[in-house]
Amino acid sequence: MCITMSVAGLYMFTIFNHEFASVPGMTTGRPGKAVLRQARRGAVVTTLLVGALFALPLGGMAVMFDFSLFGRGAMAIIVVTLGLLSYSRSAFGSYFRVRRRLAMEGALPWRLTAFLEDAHRLGVLRQSGTTYQFRHARLRDRLVTRAGNT
Repeated sequence: MCITMSVAGLYMFTIFNHEFASVPGMTTGRPGKAVLRQARRGAVVTTLLVGALFALPLGGMAVMFDFSLFGRGAMAIIVVTLGLLSYSRSAFGSYFRVRRRLAMEGALPWRLTAFLEDAHRLGVLRQSGTTYQFRHARLRDRLVTRAGNT
């Protein structure tokens, strides 16, 4: 029974993971922080659900078959790995990973949201829904050509 539940959980995870990982559309008009907060909350809830979905049957197997401490530890590692895999496949997980990598390379500021809000407050960017756009096309074009030359 536990194996059947694990297989069913794995099937649900692979088939329906994109439903949990979605982010609201860009036309919602909500500020960027609210959308990021909602996406992060969805990713955490999905991670916890996936962890619980696999922890219950695997924990039941460990108790039913009297697994050793090593076997229980291995099952715990499997559950944590599956939970983190679901987090990394979510929209927020992808955003977090790419943002961190670009910040480490110096291509983005570490506090991206604060930077964008500050640029919006100073009038360099305008906000359209949940996205930021350059207010002046010539400034955008100039930055693009300078970035292409480096």
